[in-house]
Amino acid sequence: MAARIFDDPGFAARPAGQPLIFSIDDTGTTPDRFVVIVKRSSAYTAGTPVQVAKFYLTPNTNGVAFFDLSPIAESVLEFPLKAGSTVVHKTATFADAMDGLTMQRFQVQVARYNNSTGEGSVDQTEEVIVTNGTQQIADGLHPSFSDYLWGNDVGFLTERPVANNVITHRARRDEEMVVSFIDGDDIGEARTGTYNIRATYYPYTGASYTGLAGVLPAGTDVTEMLLQIPIGGPNLAALYPGIPFTLEETDYIDFYLYRSDTPNEGQIGNAYRVVFDDTRGCRNTATQVAWLNTKGGWEYLRFDTRAPKQISVEGKTFRKTIGTYGEATFSFDPAGSQYDTFAKTGKEQFTLQENFFDAGERALLDSLMKSRLVQIRRMDEDVWKPVTVKTNSLTIQPAGSQFYNVSLTVEIAQDIRC
Repeated sequence: MAARIFDDPGFAARPAGQPLIFSIDDTGTTPDRFVVIVKRSSAYTAGTPVQVAKFYLTPNTNGVAFFDLSPIAESVLEFPLKAGSTVVHKTATFADAMDGLTMQRFQVQVARYNNSTGEGSVDQTEEVIVTNGTQQIADGLHPSFSDYLWGNDVGFLTERPVANNVITHRARRDEEMVVSFIDGDDIGEARTGTYNIRATYYPYTGASYTGLAGVLPAGTDVTEMLLQIPIGGPNLAALYPGIPFTLEETDYIDFYLYRSDTPNEGQIGNAYRVVFDDTRGCRNTATQVAWLNTKGGWEYLRFDTRAPKQISVEGKTFRKTIGTYGEATFSFDPAGSQYDTFAKTGKEQFTLQENFFDAGERALLDSLMKSRLVQIRRMDEDVWKPVTVKTNSLTIQPAGSQFYNVSLTVEIAQDIRC
């Protein structure tokens, strides 16, 4: 007799924000309880996983117990915010792995527990690789994440549409951006061949230039599987001394995975195309918005219209006794304040507006509203600030042929000390 996991997500990359259900029963007599042990590891297959949780589950009337790993995984995983001391949006090192527990291998072990004999040894272990992201129940119990592994239908952790094997992103040359990427062609299988990331730069006139953009990490750290590829103009500045034309002369850039071993050379999967467009927002200070999409990757939009700022202050008022009670002669200071505040903090809100979002950019707003992590950068500032999107603040109105007026209110997710 032994406890067993007869249904599970499988050893694959999954987003933590979907139900990750493990179905448990016993090959013989149903025990009083099942023991479920959860461990995590930063190593792809080796290493000694660290225990993070332990549960005792009572079987239902059918002798079965169900365990959902997702709440545990979400509490352990971290957002991909930095590589070393560099903010993720500013990184200029290609194929940069993020710090922290951004991607982990989880083990779920099961055993039996009987009141008379106590806890038995582990009978079975199943594993899954989990990163941040959110899939909906309507997508199925364990919706496949394989489309977002390299060489497959999408190949990048983006919600931008694919057309003719190209994912298009229009940006100004001063935008800081990365695109997220999972370094793995089939989780659980050994990689065959050698690969790198290439970029092909297309000028307005003249011949294109193709160069090596980054070498994929060769280690066994799971964190190295979740990579961020710099694609913004400021991120690429260090590469341009070796390119025969300038950033200002560049029309667009294609980033893609490339297999380099003979005789299998060639592009793998889709290209992520950054098309430079500086015609919008030339008279205003634009605002970049970055958020983690449902796939756990970074997504970006730019709002070009003026962003009015509003500051609100909260505090509790108390009354002071005024007068010179400690002096030989009593007097009042007519300029003294009898009422003051304590616990006084302020909040900054920005109303982001854009008049020329196309249908694809409008569709990305759904992902922005549902994201758990949103950041903004005013284009005249260097710092990225965390924000919360105000509920029901999004308004979308048609504005001519295939364009939309959009308004959105965000609040800086940090107190202003008063």
